[in-house]
Amino acid sequence: MANLTPHLTDAEVERIQRALAGRRRPGSYEPGKWSVSPYNRDPDVLGLAFPPTYPESVTVRDITLRVIEQTPGVVLDQGQRLRLGQALLEAGVSNLEVSAHGWGISQDDLREQIHQLKSIQPELEIKMGATQSEEMVDFAADAGVTLAEFWLPSLPELTPIYWAEAYRAAWRGEDWRALGIPMSLAAELERACQLIARIRSHGLRASAGINLLTFVDDDHIRTYCDTVVEAGVSEIWLSDGSSGIAPEGWNHVIQLVRRHAPRQRLGIYTRNIFGMGMANAIACVRAGADVIEAAVNGVSCAAGQIDLAHLATTLKVLYGVETGIHLDRLTSLARLVEDISRVRLPDNHPVTGRNAHNWGGTEITTQELKVDPLIHWAYQPSLVGGTVDWIIDRTSGMWSLKDKLDRMGIQIPIADYQAVFDTILDEMGVRRRYLTDHEIGELALSVSAAAAAGTDGLPD
Repeated sequence: MANLTPHLTDAEVERIQRALAGRRRPGSYEPGKWSVSPYNRDPDVLGLAFPPTYPESVTVRDITLRVIEQTPGVVLDQGQRLRLGQALLEAGVSNLEVSAHGWGISQDDLREQIHQLKSIQPELEIKMGATQSEEMVDFAADAGVTLAEFWLPSLPELTPIYWAEAYRAAWRGEDWRALGIPMSLAAELERACQLIARIRSHGLRASAGINLLTFVDDDHIRTYCDTVVEAGVSEIWLSDGSSGIAPEGWNHVIQLVRRHAPRQRLGIYTRNIFGMGMANAIACVRAGADVIEAAVNGVSCAAGQIDLAHLATTLKVLYGVETGIHLDRLTSLARLVEDISRVRLPDNHPVTGRNAHNWGGTEITTQELKVDPLIHWAYQPSLVGGTVDWIIDRTSGMWSLKDKLDRMGIQIPIADYQAVFDTILDEMGVRRRYLTDHEIGELALSVSAAAAAGTDGLPD
């Protein structure tokens, strides 16, 4: 093969690299890992609209085991649940939520799941949500969780819609109104104090939740927080089930809760109806939230919630916030959940999609790699268990094709490259897709061999 003159000389490459180094800052740039804007962590920039700094760390509570079977069409057996739990712990999850009994899992299966998780990681924090009754609290304690959470609507008049026993009573022909369901703030607070006392009597930590934050107001937050703090709650949990609060609203709510519950842990649950789940979560971290809930692949009903991979990678790479999640396990974890749930991610799903790190065929991005791999790739795909990749298509050029063949260890004469490229494009038109690396390699060798033999046409 004739020698090729590089597109850029060594001196030109060094000049670009020096210019890149001049714009990069420690933390925002980690050689071999990531390169992002220093504006992300600059207190002068961050202080314009929100608190000016991020915390050093935040807890990610994985809720995949609770929500995966809320995903339409997903039904797991106990073996799949146990394998999923093991994989979450292997990925560095130290805080997770399990389904409450009656939410699609039997008492025996739930006990077995909790026992297995704690046998692998004894210090694991396990939350059981929706412990809305004394019976549920007693079961949570018996099953071995460490945190029992209950929630009440931000608009007390909505409570009959969300009180499961009301439906069961009505089905039996009974008057559910005799159950004493709290439908005023005063009644909600009385009920909250009763549940906190019951939870604490078992030696568990209590989490008091406000759901449907779309309808909350300042007076409700202040009164609720003051009361549950006095009752001895360990965590205040906030949920926006309808995604009606934007980042600015979350910032306000978090700071208000912080003023009235300065020593309690603050957990949040955001959904993704508007595609704003991550933006809301990041706003909450900045405002002072301690625990952010996420699920692998964003699984759940409706539009789901934030993806564990998106949250952990964004916090670590963009903002320097530690989560304890092993980023290099994220892609394999995403594939496991795809296999178990049979819900496939879009190929361009951020971070863990099959094409998440594939910039297509354009020659510009492939040649960047020779200068610095962290220009269009903000982080090395290997950071999250992925790989750098590109395809050959109509936007590609000879250098991209050569790099592709070099990577496969295939060498052909420079004079054959145009014929190989044209053949690839023809095959793409016939097959209506781009070709795999294996197919490209076979075509290149065949076309080059045909040229050497003086024959025409595609190989047999």
